[in-house]
Amino acid sequence: MNPYALPPLITSIFVFLLGCFAFLQNRRAKPNFLFLLETIAIFLWLFSDYMMYSTQLQNKAFIWAKVSYIGAIFIPVFFFHFSLSFLSINKFKFSLFASYILGALFLLSLLLTSHLIAGAGKHYWGYYPKIGFLHTYFMAYYGFVLATTFSALYSHSKDQARPPQERNKIKLVLL
Repeated sequence: MNPYALPPLITSIFVFLLGCFAFLQNRRAKPNFLFLLETIAIFLWLFSDYMMYSTQLQNKAFIWAKVSYIGAIFIPVFFFHFSLSFLSINKFKFSLFASYILGALFLLSLLLTSHLIAGAGKHYWGYYPKIGFLHTYFMAYYGFVLATTFSALYSHSKDQARPPQERNKIKLVLL
């Protein structure tokens, strides 16, 4: 057993259980469902990293790297969608739609080409993805969606029209 593989495995399990717990508190609440999707994406990313670090075969590591990026692609989108639902705001519909479209395009690139992930390289902790030329654009997309999300959360945490308890909940999401 690769000791470097244990942290992503343990974290993936806890994140998944957290998502299930939140969802089961109120299955009909849209934010709870979106939070579950977010935790599934994180689980997929981390569990796949565990598998990638654990394998001894480069071709299997490359497959797990791609599976990992399926989760990673949708982490910012699901977090953005969850945050908009949690905040009960509708003014970012186009941005949300564009985020899903860009995520789908990165997913197609991941599945059909080697432009996002070009392979898997061996390191002392196990295999790790080799990036393709689209990875820089992927990171820009990732950063922009997360920055937009944190900006919306931050501005609403300072909104004096919201009750203090609601502002405190928003601050907890920001943590």
